Amino acid sequence: MRAVVAGGEIQRINEARRILLSEGLTCEAEDVIGYDRLQDSLAAVSPDIVLVYCHGAGSEGLAAIRTAHQLVAGPVLAVGEPDVTLVRESMRVGAKEYLDINNLRHDLAVALATIETAHPGTSKRGQIVTVFSPIAGIGVSTIALNLAMSLAKMHSPANAGKTPALENEGVVALVDVTPPPSDLSLLLDMDPKDTLADVLRHHDRLDRRLLAGAMTAHPSGLHVLPQAGFTDDLRVPEFNLSRAIIRQMFVLLRTSYEFVVVDLGHNFSEAQIEAFRLSNIVLLPVVADVPGLRRVRWVLDAAKSLGISRDRFQIVLNRHGGKNQVAKTKVEDALHTSILTTIADHGPLLTAARNEGVPAVELSGSVAAAFNLLAKTIQRNLAGVDA
Repeated sequence: MRAVVAGGEIQRINEARRILLSEGLTCEAEDVIGYDRLQDSLAAVSPDIVLVYCHGAGSEGLAAIRTAHQLVAGPVLAVGEPDVTLVRESMRVGAKEYLDINNLRHDLAVALATIETAHPGTSKRGQIVTVFSPIAGIGVSTIALNLAMSLAKMHSPANAGKTPALENEGVVALVDVTPPPSDLSLLLDMDPKDTLADVLRHHDRLDRRLLAGAMTAHPSGLHVLPQAGFTDDLRVPEFNLSRAIIRQMFVLLRTSYEFVVVDLGHNFSEAQIEAFRLSNIVLLPVVADVPGLRRVRWVLDAAKSLGISRDRFQIVLNRHGGKNQVAKTKVEDALHTSILTTIADHGPLLTAARNEGVPAVELSGSVAAAFNLLAKTIQRNLAGVDA
């Protein structure tokens, strides 16, 4: 759903935009406007929902509600102080709901849930699968890359004649949010036009169009946003990935792509924790050794203490089959959870893939089968999982 926000205080209405984005709605920078531009804006776009601030606006806010009610088919939501007279007047001129400005996040979430229940199919959100490990070198990037490739091969653009619910429905995105420098571009033998570092430099004006413009199309059909790689400039780009930026990126990705695979890397930071909260599934690759299992168990316990459901995390037993590894049943006992899937040790094949800049699923039938199974298992789980 696309939303337009109108009001007199730019700080207030930008706060509403952030909340709308966090709820999975589309709200471009130009959709946040003053009362004087409301009529022209609604004539140019067809939003599904309009928020109008009445707080401190007097008759100007009520006139904006009346204008929005006359010009759009979707609901108009008024925002203001819990004043009985203002509530009554707002509803009289066309507001569907009146939201308390002091409890806006909660009231808006409730109102949106009510609207979506009354009008099913008005919005669709893509699914986000993140891959994370507290241990470097465990296969996070390899799993993210080959899973995204497998998903891309399983999905095709929306059928001809069908109006897609998402801008890139049927297209899979692969996003690297690890600190620079990263090897993803090298692993895909691609020269990206933009990187995550470029996006972060413009985070203050990040919207769906800017993010879409930063994605690079891979010949496989993947849309890729890699992190900055190694360059002749030996200075490492600044990496200021905040919770707010992660939230905004994830919401924008969900409104554009049916499936998004994110390489979260290894840092257990506030940004990663926010990514856990916003993901439909978090894959935790583990190798069956005691130190690795202890670290993964710590991540699961830490996430639970932060209110993130244990069910959101799925264990991938990676590089399985080596000598002296902990038995699979003991891995499940140690982590108090079942293993989603097992990927055998394909060391030489993965080395060849990295050297050639080709995903391993394109070099080996056995690797492709393992990741196809992972992709199908994830899709079955996602059918019953909502973030």
